[in-house]
Amino acid sequence: MTLFAALALAAVSTNLFLGVVVLQRHRRLVNRIFFAFCCCLAAWSLSVYVLTEPGAGRAAGIVWSRVMVSAAAVAPALFLHLVLLNFGEVKRRIVLPAYSGSAVLVTMTLAGLTVGDVRPLPLAGEAVGWYGTAAALAPIVPLFAATAAYVAVSVLFRNVRHASGIRRGQATYLLVAITPALVIGLHDLLGLAYDHYSGTEIAFMPLFPLASIVWTTLGGYAILRHRLMDLDAALVRGIGEALLFAVIITPTALVLVAAEKAYFGHTVPEFSALAITVCTAATLAFPLLRAALRSKVGAVLVRGASYRQVLLEFSKEATRILELDRLIERVNRTLVEALNVARVGVYVSEPSGVCRLGGAVEDGGPPLPERLDVGHPLQALSERSGGPVVREEIELAADNGPDQRKAVEAMRETGIEVAIPLPTPERLEGLVVLGPKTSGAMFSEEDIEVLTILANQLSTAMSNARLYADLKRSQELIQRSDRLSAIGTMAAGLAHEIRNPLVSIRTFTQLLPERIDDDEFRNKFLELTLSEVDRICALVSELLAFARPAPAQLQRVDLNDGIERICMLLESQARNRGVCLSKRLRRGLAYVTVDEDQIKQVVMNIILNAIQACDEGGAVEVATYPGGEDDRFVCIEVSDNGRGIEPGVVKRIFDPFFTTRREGTGLGLSIAHQIVSRHGGYIDVRSQPQQGTSFLVYLPIDTGTEEADSAPAEEVHAHG
Repeated sequence: MTLFAALALAAVSTNLFLGVVVLQRHRRLVNRIFFAFCCCLAAWSLSVYVLTEPGAGRAAGIVWSRVMVSAAAVAPALFLHLVLLNFGEVKRRIVLPAYSGSAVLVTMTLAGLTVGDVRPLPLAGEAVGWYGTAAALAPIVPLFAATAAYVAVSVLFRNVRHASGIRRGQATYLLVAITPALVIGLHDLLGLAYDHYSGTEIAFMPLFPLASIVWTTLGGYAILRHRLMDLDAALVRGIGEALLFAVIITPTALVLVAAEKAYFGHTVPEFSALAITVCTAATLAFPLLRAALRSKVGAVLVRGASYRQVLLEFSKEATRILELDRLIERVNRTLVEALNVARVGVYVSEPSGVCRLGGAVEDGGPPLPERLDVGHPLQALSERSGGPVVREEIELAADNGPDQRKAVEAMRETGIEVAIPLPTPERLEGLVVLGPKTSGAMFSEEDIEVLTILANQLSTAMSNARLYADLKRSQELIQRSDRLSAIGTMAAGLAHEIRNPLVSIRTFTQLLPERIDDDEFRNKFLELTLSEVDRICALVSELLAFARPAPAQLQRVDLNDGIERICMLLESQARNRGVCLSKRLRRGLAYVTVDEDQIKQVVMNIILNAIQACDEGGAVEVATYPGGEDDRFVCIEVSDNGRGIEPGVVKRIFDPFFTTRREGTGLGLSIAHQIVSRHGGYIDVRSQPQQGTSFLVYLPIDTGTEEADSAPAEEVHAHG
């Protein structure tokens, strides 16, 4: 096997390995596109293997040369789609022509319009392979590839320069990864037209497999991690795992080729490629099949395997469930499934020491008590034992005292066979009780071990749920305080804003007795008075709507209407600071389902911050438009040309109590981030010191409405 063929096999293995890993991690569209792209690169590398492995005939060389060029025609469209998906800029007018162009080029290639024939390719020693030769329409392929790559690289470069956080990290990874693949891929396509490098006797050699290894390593980890991480660490870990896989497959491939030559006297590259592909697929499938078979055999032969699976699933969910009711429901379901019991109850400890029944699954027997008072025999015995209390074991014990006998009697009366305390270092979180098994079997040592492990996990999860509930109450108090603070900030500006129309009304009222017979004066007086009163009423209504405490209530909302009112409310604030507040609102914007008052609070807080970040003569613009991945979000962008934010500070602006202003509390942006997250959206920040800041609030579009039309945005200016 030649060096080029071995390199190509390693590239095939690496591409398939990382493509499968990415596809298994998530089944989102972006992961499926990445997998297809890896398969395309693997086909390109496999064709290089056949072409650089001596023994293939001219006919096979023509077929595999066309496979290589077909892969080169499809890969740019897939990469472009991948980039657009990653950065939320997917547009049909770009993606559809790209895939259509790839389909046309593949058809032309298979028809012999881009690759007409092959030429001998000198390899090491006397070995000879094949390289395709250009047909009449061959130049279209590199031209198409370069065009698609230019669009993709432009999107990446724009995000490297202007995005921040995760988006900038992803763009950097993909840009670094695609550069060698792009350069060497175009190099290999040029080999169709040139036999040798200009001015030398060195023949053109296909080098793409090496570039594809670098691409899949960096690109795969950029998508898997989906966050900024050290480039060297990603490179080392990615290449390390890929090379480990290649180390397993490459010797296998060498042995297969050597055995083929030893038994048959020659090698057939097509057969070798098929055998190596089968071995690669088997290596990739083995871990998956092993895990599946272990699970099935364990479920049939060993009950412990079922225990392990149930505990594993519960462990994964327990850390994510922060509502106590949901957690108790999940525990009851887990115990019924794992132990085949028909009676389960979870008691939750209160600060007074009383344990109240939080949730239960009962079988029609004696009802479980609603509460266990302080000193209840079962609760007292469970606390002293520190582990599961089994009724039958206590009954059979020879040294039973009065307390044990009372606990046994209480358990028998309520149909409880086992009680498990839920201790933490600070307190007893509660108690889990179980009835007898439906099969009539005893609780084995293995059952007790499972219950002990589950009790440790559950006590921690219940403690977390309790802390989460306390935190939510604290956040509600902080949010109410932040709302009052914002109202106080606006009050001074509103007082001035209301005083001006009142002065005009008072002046006209004083003049009215003297000029009551003047029709023109009376008409002007009425017109002015009504308009000024309407303005005052609108301002006061907006202030009351913002200040009025109300429970969260989701409804379909037109964001443009709310932003119009908010800007009117804050107009005086901007004018007092000498700042120009303007709006650029997209007509026909899709509806969103949100709590209107909460989203008003978010937008008002961000606009106030933007106004305060500007010096006199500054400008703040509020814009709305479709955005996010596949335009499935509505974006509210608040941008200013103020002082900007330092890069180190941007990472912390959503942390509670972090502020750079003396008069700030550090809670406004933290609360805004929480509100937007609860609505299924997210906030992005773009800032450059001394150049300004943009806050982009993304809220998911109501699926029952149509997306925004293409009508131009309406631009309205309010000068400060």
